[in-house]
Amino acid sequence: MPQNLLEVFPMEVIDIVLMFLSKRTLATLYDGLSEESVLKPLVFSRMFKHMKVDNLEQLIEAASLDARVGTMHLEYKDEYLSFFQEIPAFTSCISGIKLTLPGPCDYTVFNKIPLKNVSHVELKGVKSFDPSRAPRNLKLINLFFDLHPIPMKMEGWPPSLSSLVIQGHNNLTLIELPKGLEELTCSNLQGLCNQFPSGLEKLELILIPFQNQRFPNSIKELLIDCRTDDVGKLLGRLPSKLKKLSLTTTLYGMISSFECPDSVEILEIKHCIIENLGDFKLPKSLVKFILTDNKILNLQDVKYPESLQVLNLNSNGLRTLHNVDLPKQLRELYVADNYFTSLEGVTFPELEILDITTNSVVEIKSMKNAILPPTLKVLKAGGHCIGDYE
Repeated sequence: MPQNLLEVFPMEVIDIVLMFLSKRTLATLYDGLSEESVLKPLVFSRMFKHMKVDNLEQLIEAASLDARVGTMHLEYKDEYLSFFQEIPAFTSCISGIKLTLPGPCDYTVFNKIPLKNVSHVELKGVKSFDPSRAPRNLKLINLFFDLHPIPMKMEGWPPSLSSLVIQGHNNLTLIELPKGLEELTCSNLQGLCNQFPSGLEKLELILIPFQNQRFPNSIKELLIDCRTDDVGKLLGRLPSKLKKLSLTTTLYGMISSFECPDSVEILEIKHCIIENLGDFKLPKSLVKFILTDNKILNLQDVKYPESLQVLNLNSNGLRTLHNVDLPKQLRELYVADNYFTSLEGVTFPELEILDITTNSVVEIKSMKNAILPPTLKVLKAGGHCIGDYE
């Protein structure tokens, strides 16, 4: 039966279908194929395209099958050490490895395990970390520090490092950020460095106090989840070439005075307790606007840029869509879990997706004379009792 797939679908389509099958299903499919089947090597490669190791038996199985593993997520255990030392050739069959180590960091592990393709290291419960002793081909490092880290200078990072996550460190003056860094996530730190790498493109800041830091203009994606006072200090210092801005904090009345760069294409303002957009001027280049989990009561008088294609207002306090001037280019509108009881007479733009789902006791009972566009491909309206729409 599996062999008959080739009579119906080209190999490229079959490969896409295999992406969505579980490893157990793939194994069953593999066992049902003849040795001569051209599908057998394709199914086999999919079985080990992405491998998360939870126990030693998984490694033994992969080695016994001489599998070429795509990417492997390995949460290190001492029992794995003898396996890798006895079968060092197996590591050459792995394209990329994410290695997770429990704290405190034992640097000797890097030397004992013959893992040549470790590109991502995650260290938990770190008391101290010496970047100069890490594998030199690392691209990503995640450092989750202990509550009381040992103060020491952190420099000499791997030259290939492009992404760094630092959580819980209490003295950032000791950290010399790598110059070639492209992505940086800082969480629960006592402060922030005064100067960022000049080529930084993505920056995520979580629960960090600010002073007079300025962002390099190279930043294209900025995610901020910090105290209201600290966010207020940042809103006037946003990079001029920013493409995506995500705010998850209480903004209260700051939204009206907030000036967002016109370069922003994706704007997320979530969990910010905003009741209305007031005089907030939306960026001219805005394509996607997400305002979920706020307290927006109405959309009247909001001026949207013609570039806007996606508007997400799920979980707010909206009661009507009457007299709302939505942009003509809007293709996706999400207004689930609001307080609509009627959409009578509402004319929607040429949407492709409309979501008015509700999980609350408030439901839409009338859509009389509402006009849904012929372009609509997906309509989600669960939880309502609408009896008059024709």
